[in-house]
Amino acid sequence: MAARKPCKCGSTTHQRTNHSQCPLNKARAVGRQECLKHADYEQQLARQDRQERLKLLDYEQQLARQDRQERLKQFDYEQQLARQDRQERLKQFDYEQQLARHDAQIQRLVAIAVQKAVAECCAGGAKPAKKKKKRKPKSSKHPRPRGRAPKSKVTATRMEWDYVNGGWKEEETAE
Repeated sequence: MAARKPCKCGSTTHQRTNHSQCPLNKARAVGRQECLKHADYEQQLARQDRQERLKLLDYEQQLARQDRQERLKQFDYEQQLARQDRQERLKQFDYEQQLARHDAQIQRLVAIAVQKAVAECCAGGAKPAKKKKKRKPKSSKHPRPRGRAPKSKVTATRMEWDYVNGGWKEEETAE
């Protein structure tokens, strides 16, 4: 058998450039270029799709950040209002306490003035007599317990010990 003439591409498997496996086949090259163009176009579309998704994701993240910032601003504003309200209530409370203290001082001063006026009227200018302390009887069945005398729940003054009956009793006021 005679030696076969090689193709222009240098291959010995085929002899013509219009063979299906020849790289110089123009029909095949056009199809290959179209395939390459189509693959490039698909890659470009995929790239564009990724870019659009990234833009959308960035936009969503930006919206979420703005929403967070707005919620933080609203929270700060509400805290500021609550702080102002607390301060106003504290000022009002302090003012009311101050008024109560002034009222108590006025009542004490009036009571002192009334006592002085009564003392001057009744005694004719002499000092009122001091209250005498009761003495413990020498013999008593019921000795007084040690310690301080309890306060009366009615008059808020100290009670005194009843040596005869053995118990605490209200102080008797001589009026």
